[in-house]
Amino acid sequence: MHAQREAVECRADVSPCADWTRAFFVPRAQPIRRIILGSKSILTQRFEWVAAGDDMKSVHVVACGALMAAALAGAAGLLAQSAPASPDSKRLIGTWRLIGYESSDPEARQVRGPAPTGLLYYDNTGHMAVQIAPDRVRRPFTGPASGIFTGPRPTPAEALDAISGYGAYFGTYSVDERARTVTHKRLGNLNPAALGDFVRRYEFRNGDELVLVPLDRTDLRSVRLSWKLLK
Repeated sequence: MHAQREAVECRADVSPCADWTRAFFVPRAQPIRRIILGSKSILTQRFEWVAAGDDMKSVHVVACGALMAAALAGAAGLLAQSAPASPDSKRLIGTWRLIGYESSDPEARQVRGPAPTGLLYYDNTGHMAVQIAPDRVRRPFTGPASGIFTGPRPTPAEALDAISGYGAYFGTYSVDERARTVTHKRLGNLNPAALGDFVRRYEFRNGDELVLVPLDRTDLRSVRLSWKLLK
């Protein structure tokens, strides 16, 4: 028997599939070789089966309603993963301005300066970003001109001075209300070696203030960051 091709499109925005028991005959000798899945929207899925062979002893019955339910359940799962739902997650959403920086590390205090500035963002899709700039004069770049910089490129000493005390990364976040922690999953970072999870204990104060304390620091390098929600 020649290769057989059968396709069906289930459009939930038009009407449910009229025949919930529509069967597709797939040879036992050669099971499904290829599945093509594409969609114009969450509620429109197209599935195509290509079968070949001459043994029609095996019948696979595919219920269109089950496929649509699975597609909708998968879409709902993706939305649930991307959007924070807990009360504390909702309180985090917004733009926060750095209003306080405390560190027990003398070197960190020196490169950050007495009053560093920064912004922290959390959105309702589970993404975040932060930048903290040091409160000190940084050396201007004086190296030869380069197309990848606006103006001169930095010398090695100037590059080190520019990034020392400067923090910048972005990624996703999740909240554990029981542990009172927020985990930043860093996808991009000024420091290429500092990617992945970064856990901070959080505390809300005065309704519009947020205190974050990194948990990966030792007692000798304790850090405390205070933020105020911008309205």
